[in-house]
Amino acid sequence: MKFSRSQSVILGLVLLSLSVFPWSGRGADLSDLTYTISNNEVTITDCNTSASGHLDIPATIEGYPVTSIGYQAFYNCTSLTSITIPDSVTIIGSWAFRNCTSLTSAIIGNSVTSIGSGAFEDCDSLTSVTFLGAPPAVVGTSAFPTTNFKARAGFGSTFLGRPVTQELQITHADTDANDNVVIDTDALNTTGLKVLHTSSLSSPFTEVAGITKEGTGRVIIPSSAGLLNANSGFFRVVYEE
Repeated sequence: MKFSRSQSVILGLVLLSLSVFPWSGRGADLSDLTYTISNNEVTITDCNTSASGHLDIPATIEGYPVTSIGYQAFYNCTSLTSITIPDSVTIIGSWAFRNCTSLTSAIIGNSVTSIGSGAFEDCDSLTSVTFLGAPPAVVGTSAFPTTNFKARAGFGSTFLGRPVTQELQITHADTDANDNVVIDTDALNTTGLKVLHTSSLSSPFTEVAGITKEGTGRVIIPSSAGLLNANSGFFRVVYEE
């Protein structure tokens, strides 16, 4: 059977081979992806649900830029653990990664302007999302999970016009007995530490006032900052010059 460019292309008869041979457990790659080409642009439309491990979505396929991740393209790909979306992608469709239950981290390229509703919904292992560019102008409802996802990495190398020299991975956020928000991080420095917060990915981050540091891996945000519910927003911990 011969496919036109506007039809889905399944490379290497992957689905047929999976029905005959047992899954080998290899990492995910281009052969797991189904895509369409229209107007000289590629949309990822589906992924083999047996794909596992890390996936680098290619920036080009057949010489054409990959510009969008389609509706439910990775729905129920429960064995993917991390994913990198290239700078060529501008749109992540609704429910694109919904129910990738093993997905713990995602790196999103600097050109994404729109993330559809429920794009990462039910990805309850997802704790780290790095945007390499500016925050998307459009973020749909329930785009990210409501549990565990309490932190995200940042928007490239600058924030508020100042260079970010180091950004800490937030490993946990919770509240203590005094209703302070407690953030555990992978390290702390004695100078230049900033905690930033936003209630929505479509809103800018602002600096949190009155923070204190405890030991080598904990930041305390006082209850007076009004951020009692750590699940209600997104935090960044950075060093700034």
